[in-house]
Amino acid sequence: MRRARTWGVPKTIRRKTLIVMAVCLALMIVLVVCLLHMYQRENEQIFDSLVEESVVSAHRWQTKEARRNIQESIHVLEAVAAVYGTSQAGPAEVWSTSYLDAIRELDDLYEVTYYPARELQATMEDPDATALDLEMAGGLLSGETVISDVVQSSRLDGLCVFGVAVPVVRDGQTVGAISCLMKGELLLWPAERQESDYVENVLLTSDGAIILSGEAYGGGQTDILEALRARGASEEDILQVQEALGEEESQLITIHGLEEGDVFLMMSALGHNDWVLLSFARSADIMGYSKTIMRNTTTLLVALLATFFLLMSGGWFVYRQQRESILRSQARYDLLAEFSDTVLFEYDHRDQTMVFTPNIAARFQIEKAEMFHPFDNSRPMAAVHPEDVPLLQAFLRDAEEMTGDQAEPITLRLLDREGTYRWVSLQGQLLRDQNGRPAILVGKLADVHEQHVKELRLIQRSSIDGMTGALNRETTQDLIEQKLREMDSGFLFMLDVDDFKAINDNLGHLTGDRLLMRLVEEVKRAFRCEDVVGRIGGDEFIVFMGNTSDTQVAARKAEMLLQRFAAWKEPMLSASIGIASYPGDGRDYETLYGAADAAMYCAKRSGKNRWHMAGQR
Repeated sequence: MRRARTWGVPKTIRRKTLIVMAVCLALMIVLVVCLLHMYQRENEQIFDSLVEESVVSAHRWQTKEARRNIQESIHVLEAVAAVYGTSQAGPAEVWSTSYLDAIRELDDLYEVTYYPARELQATMEDPDATALDLEMAGGLLSGETVISDVVQSSRLDGLCVFGVAVPVVRDGQTVGAISCLMKGELLLWPAERQESDYVENVLLTSDGAIILSGEAYGGGQTDILEALRARGASEEDILQVQEALGEEESQLITIHGLEEGDVFLMMSALGHNDWVLLSFARSADIMGYSKTIMRNTTTLLVALLATFFLLMSGGWFVYRQQRESILRSQARYDLLAEFSDTVLFEYDHRDQTMVFTPNIAARFQIEKAEMFHPFDNSRPMAAVHPEDVPLLQAFLRDAEEMTGDQAEPITLRLLDREGTYRWVSLQGQLLRDQNGRPAILVGKLADVHEQHVKELRLIQRSSIDGMTGALNRETTQDLIEQKLREMDSGFLFMLDVDDFKAINDNLGHLTGDRLLMRLVEEVKRAFRCEDVVGRIGGDEFIVFMGNTSDTQVAARKAEMLLQRFAAWKEPMLSASIGIASYPGDGRDYETLYGAADAAMYCAKRSGKNRWHMAGQR
């Protein structure tokens, strides 16, 4: 019997098909290898660029933070010194003790102390005093603000600290000093520390001596130049670092061939005590990031090439777009990792939309995935305090127009779940597209309500006369000068209590103090809430009433005050009032003050208990 014929694919055809498939697979593998090799080289260049930008950004941020920490402590101490300088009360007073206790509640200040001038003078005369103690005491007695070197305190369990002290000046003489201790680590990390995975900071002197490295105290015993030389840095690199130490702000320096690989570093002078902040990153510490990016991208590249092999067109363009997207996303979240893990936000400069991470809904009246349109007036941002909307808009607009990448932080109010506005801080960093244009502003939102309220209270307390409740002399002048710049007209009233010394002598200082407090309350009731009421001397007060040029209005105010004072029975009170008009009697504070003061003395000479308008006979 004849065998039946089998229908199927001939072996020769199957063999050729397998050969073609094998050749195509081999070509695809070669293509993949070549593309991966090219991509790896390009990826290394991109990654190095991202690391350099991160070091520069972190360094400039921390330099600014270190300077701000020092300056804020000086401002707080200067506010306390101003209170003591304008008051005869000493630190033993009850209000003074409470005031110092409030200052000590600030997180970054230790051992806030008042030193009278006699203790500073005793230090100058002490033969056992150190050169540092003599230098600080001498500077304070000369009226200078002093910042000490960083030391390791045995009393504070080895904590590294430095001192800040400002003089208390009264009538042109130094009568004491206010000092505090601050953590040395504030010079290396922000108050809410979120360490980068690879950027480290070191505090040096301008000659390279290491003062503080992380939590380790160097005390100037080691030298950064010798440390680099010991790790294999060339003399050319050492010279470059040495030259950068003497500059206000250096450019990024890359040192190749060290034991731990390449090192990226940058230095800036802090402007105090010959201090220099050094930020650096080692390539050996960041290889994991590069491998992760490479592994993720390789997986995507293989998938794209497989698609290319099947479709035979369009694959290369898709690959390039996807690769750029991955690098942008990786760079974005690497930068976000440098912020604390609170609430994060992202603002897209291209479509002007702003979104927050979902965890914001737990504390504030912002729903998950809710999108803000800050510049669209038809879509109001209900959670933002109406007065702070322009501040938020300016923050986003300035970030788009700035030359650097670090946005200036702002503080504004958001509505929480209980219906109360809370102070929050916004800070962010700008990501740009491949053409250098602003693309995305990413950053964090932190609740700073308690700290901000404390600072506002301290500012208010430092601006108010402690006894009467009126503004103090310096604050009064500042506010009046501001109103003179903003307004076209007004009147300046100078008020002096008649025969106040006799009241103190006959009825006692306690009665005199109560009389002045009652007088301030009466003056505030007679004038508008926006008018400035200040105490400029023992029994002398000043009032600025703006946005009026009607002399009859000013005269009625003065008559009203005299009538109210005349109604007092125990004790009897009268006052003399001088009035100067703005701009008729002067266009600046000093001229107006002189005119009102002269008018007040005319009222005194005319028999007291009356008012007099400047320029009238």
